[in-house]
Amino acid sequence: MGKIFNGIVVEDDLFSEYHKFRNGNACDTKKIKQLLHFYKNEIVSNIRQYENNGVALESNLKTQMSHAGLKKQSLEDLAENFTLYKVILSTSKNTFPYINIMEDNQRLESNFSASFDMAESRTFALNHLTAICLHAKKIVVYDKFFSQKKSNINLLESILPKKNVEITCNNEIEDADIDELKRRCNMWTFTKDTHMKNRHDRYLIVDDRLEIILSSGFDHLGNTSSDFTYLLRPIQRSRF
Repeated sequence: MGKIFNGIVVEDDLFSEYHKFRNGNACDTKKIKQLLHFYKNEIVSNIRQYENNGVALESNLKTQMSHAGLKKQSLEDLAENFTLYKVILSTSKNTFPYINIMEDNQRLESNFSASFDMAESRTFALNHLTAICLHAKKIVVYDKFFSQKKSNINLLESILPKKNVEITCNNEIEDADIDELKRRCNMWTFTKDTHMKNRHDRYLIVDDRLEIILSSGFDHLGNTSSDFTYLLRPIQRSRF
């Protein structure tokens, strides 16, 4: 196995369009837009892909690729043996290792996320989630274990805007906690949804447009005794 690159493999049509775009030539802007959405650091290619697509290959780059073993292998071998991600971006195929980047409901997504190790400050996360919620009209809160940590009330209060917001939450959140949150802001209205259940992750869904997935409870926004990750996903279809 050769060197592993922090990059992505692409099919020939995307490879060709990418180099047109990079050289300032006319290109398929829709393909380029989707390619840039999934782009990771660099495109991992080989000498054969350059030659097959008639893309100029500078002699020094060709030498570097030859020394790295990037010569004539298939795209599947290239992705598996030379990249971190082990996938190939495509405009038509959608069977692993291919990802059809032109499909709306792609299983493998490219989303913003942030991870924090133990003892790391969560200030960035708090500021980010607060900003996302600032202009919300409807918010869904799901945390099966919310009421087991009373600190969750303070954390949720710090994130939610002090204005009229319709809040839907899971049935396991105790009425006493909801009453306390109402005391913190009497403009918040709460509805319990009994269908929201049996999920491990925690969720904050804003205006049915953006889903924030928390790897652990809301309390970990303030408790640095363990690691914590959150992920942002534009919503294609409702989870609940």
